[in-house]
Amino acid sequence: MRLWQAPLLIALLASLCSAAFVHGSIYSGDLQKVNSTLIRVDGPFSYQLVTDKANYSIYLPEGNYTISASVYDQSGNTALYAEEAVKVGGEDQTMDLVLRPAWPMTYTVALLVIFIIACAFLWARRPSGPPRPRQEAPAARKTAEPDEDAEAVLRALDGFEGRATQKELKESLGFSDAKLSLILSELESLGKIRKFKRGRGNIIKKV
Repeated sequence: MRLWQAPLLIALLASLCSAAFVHGSIYSGDLQKVNSTLIRVDGPFSYQLVTDKANYSIYLPEGNYTISASVYDQSGNTALYAEEAVKVGGEDQTMDLVLRPAWPMTYTVALLVIFIIACAFLWARRPSGPPRPRQEAPAARKTAEPDEDAEAVLRALDGFEGRATQKELKESLGFSDAKLSLILSELESLGKIRKFKRGRGNIIKKV
């Protein structure tokens, strides 16, 4: 072996030692398993494959990756799509992929315009006087109905077509992890939602 080849060999061996399997199942939006999906990996190591089963398993070197899954219609357009970020660091990971209808860019632009207009409208209608004192929450719930925060979670789920990840709800509502977890536990006890485990997070589905 030549002297200059030694560092390359050491780096290759180190990368292989810290590699790991990333695997999981592929679901549709109603949590039914999906076959014949194109899986693509982008990162330090790029790879793609077409699965003939509703699951996948890929051996990846250490690094940060984006794993996506696509299902195409008869015209060759993307009908369903899912994308997740994963960090590989020597331990096998479970990463389930939940496919959703592909979102056209025109819809994104339209929603962005609506959001900007709504923000401008709310800013124009903001109260000019001193803020009103906040009312203390009642000590106990009188009825077994969701409160305002829980209703906000249910409305957010409606915006995600009835199902979303806990991370998506947190980003949409701006709640803390602890507050959102308490609200989701309450809604689950009331039979308003169901939680499904996905890797290190949860999928929330409105009942």
